[in-house]
Amino acid sequence: KVALGAQAAPGQGYNFSFDKTFGQHILKNPLVVQQIIEKSGIKPTDVVLEIGPGTGNLTASLLERSKKTIAVEIDPRMIAEVTKRVNKLGYQHKF
Repeated sequence: KVALGAQAAPGQGYNFSFDKTFGQHILKNPLVVQQIIEKSGIKPTDVVLEIGPGTGNLTASLLERSKKTIAVEIDPRMIAEVTKRVNKLGYQHKF
């Protein structure tokens, strides 16, 4: 299964701007993440590929539901943020 990524919601304390040349966009509504997850049909046995995880808004939910989530990100700032978030949530074994 493939899930397309989203970026950090405003007001989350990130001190960098999003780079539109990378196609980065801000996911403003956390209910959208919930809808994406619900409609994806991800099962606990699924391995998920997320393109552009950004800071991990969608990633965290994917990790909760999937066996493993593989995230592909090109922006080093986002890699650091999503990695920090995954580690804080304790999902590094599934990431």
